[in-house]
Amino acid sequence: MKKTTYSSKLAEMVSYLNRNPEVTLPSGRVISAVELAMVRIFQNQTPDERRDRDVKYDNQRGFQHVDAPWGTRVALNIIEGGRLYSWQTSRALRLAIKYRRQLVALKDARKASSKAVSPA
Repeated sequence: MKKTTYSSKLAEMVSYLNRNPEVTLPSGRVISAVELAMVRIFQNQTPDERRDRDVKYDNQRGFQHVDAPWGTRVALNIIEGGRLYSWQTSRALRLAIKYRRQLVALKDARKASSKAVSPA
């Protein structure tokens, strides 16, 4: 059995972003993979952090204190139907890379939960 390493998961994520620069949501809306990453990082914050648009805990979930105001504003804009401007895309991409461990962990958790739900 092949051992999965973090670097192979990161390579898989980068490969996915290269193959799928856009993602179609269940609603049919098409957004960029970077926009989806921003929303997922925002959704990973605790409910009170999302509500207050600030970081209250050092729990390795969601944005760090320095990124929370901007990341939250951008994520909420995307959730409400907005898009990133080109200058925002480069900053969002840097944040997606910065928070890549969270994104990989969220992907793995989603994959594990879908296997647990699907019939064998």
